[in-house]
Amino acid sequence: MSFTEALAAYGRERLLTRPILLLAAAMTLAMIALTAWVAPPSDATLQHVATTSGSAAWQILLLVVLLISQCRLLDDLADLPVDRVRHPGRVLVRSSGPNGVAMPPGNPMAKGFAMAKGFAVVAALLALPIGALLLARPDGGLRAVAYGTGLLALVLYYVMRPAPRSDRPNEPWVPLLKYPVIIGLIGPAHGGLALGLLAAVVPLAVWLHDRLDRQPAPIVDDRPGPDASQFESVACLHCGDAAHTPLTDAQDDLTGKPGVFRFVTCNRCGLAYQTPRLRSAHIGPWYDDEYIAHRKKTDWGLLTPLYRRAMDQHDRAKLALVREALPDGTGLALDVGCGSGSFAAKLAQETALQVEALDFKDMSAQPFLQGLRFHQGQFCAQDFDGRRFDLITMWHYLEHDYDPARTLAMARERLSDRGRLVIEVPRLDSLTWRLYQERWPGLQAPQHTVLFSRASLLAMAEAAGLEVVSYRPWGAFPPYFYLFAGAAFTLLRGRGLNLDKAIAPYFIGQVLALPILLCQRRLNLAMQTLVLRRPVQQKPGASSPIATTTAA
Repeated sequence: MSFTEALAAYGRERLLTRPILLLAAAMTLAMIALTAWVAPPSDATLQHVATTSGSAAWQILLLVVLLISQCRLLDDLADLPVDRVRHPGRVLVRSSGPNGVAMPPGNPMAKGFAMAKGFAVVAALLALPIGALLLARPDGGLRAVAYGTGLLALVLYYVMRPAPRSDRPNEPWVPLLKYPVIIGLIGPAHGGLALGLLAAVVPLAVWLHDRLDRQPAPIVDDRPGPDASQFESVACLHCGDAAHTPLTDAQDDLTGKPGVFRFVTCNRCGLAYQTPRLRSAHIGPWYDDEYIAHRKKTDWGLLTPLYRRAMDQHDRAKLALVREALPDGTGLALDVGCGSGSFAAKLAQETALQVEALDFKDMSAQPFLQGLRFHQGQFCAQDFDGRRFDLITMWHYLEHDYDPARTLAMARERLSDRGRLVIEVPRLDSLTWRLYQERWPGLQAPQHTVLFSRASLLAMAEAAGLEVVSYRPWGAFPPYFYLFAGAAFTLLRGRGLNLDKAIAPYFIGQVLALPILLCQRRLNLAMQTLVLRRPVQQKPGASSPIATTTAA
């Protein structure tokens, strides 16, 4: 069966049915009558109502049919796994392969899987004529916004809904809100639009509430992962206590490599860390050229200018934080976990600092690092010829560290008396963690060995003998990446994110998320930044220095 034949058969089976046709006719007549009743003509006769409404009747009917068809198709696509058991004879089930499982080209189910994707494309394309018809109606712009919000809410509810909780199953009435949405979208300008907007926002709010108020879902990966002999069990990386409580399981959502990795919470100090974890001798393959900080690709076609601008903005945001921490911008600086070296290069170009860089992987051939002194290996294994630094930066380094407490103590010894240590890490007690949990980009298993909340980061820094200069519940790293990647990881469920294909949706989504991003420093979305120094040597009788800390 070709796709065209399957689509026609689906229309006959699921759309051209007596209940659907009666529903479309009833809603159309109701909308025409309601419009005439809200704004009655001076000679309100049935003939006049029929005459004045006739020009809009076909438009209303078409809108109703398109909206019902789109919702019906979305319903059936979402219910494919259930329908394979309950309704195996339906056209969509018979013409579609296993939902969400990509088949190799030679597999006989590959055609069926392509058909399922084709039906999804048709459902999405129906938004074009629907949007055009809505824009032609009174308050067309607001109606189109209401429609887009309602459609987004319905899609989110279907493809990203949380697993039912034992104490409160998912609300089955949420998908039914699409019908008052349709009434509100097509109804009269006075009153009907408000109903449409309300009905569009409610399912989105319900979905968001369910996402924030759920427990991490269990992760199962049947693919052979790393051998058990490659792992080691560890105690808390802060207090050393071995007693812990499971937090969540995670996968390598970024590249899709097999394996399930467990994070726990220390019962004594509350630090979240990974155990068992891969031994350091076996972690190398997870830092290959596809690892996001080590990627060498810079050519993204038409989107290359946007990509370069985003990377430059990221480095400039880091530079702004450094200038606040070390205003004079002079002395010796070290960028720990430098990756490609773009920030180290910008720091050397735009300040008077003498910049050095360090990474456990040999990045010395990177163009950005040419002309800079590069150190390869673990930070704690370096002696730096006994030198002290006026600035040490650790941009998303500490969460990768196998001994972060020792690293912080080492950094204290390597700071000059006027030196500053700038640390940026993902924040566990953040909105994106609550939203995505087992698919939170900050897990980044197995590379991330420790997850810091605000309290645990400050506690570990204090235990290392460092003094807080400032704390910010945001950072240079764009929190939008966590919003986008978390949504993608939830949809892909461990199959890996193809950055080549994701870059265009990434920038489109960034535009759509602009209202949220304008308030990103107040929303505790994903990041935290800590500026530290060696304790100030106090003279007898002097008052204690007060560390300036920005409240979360």
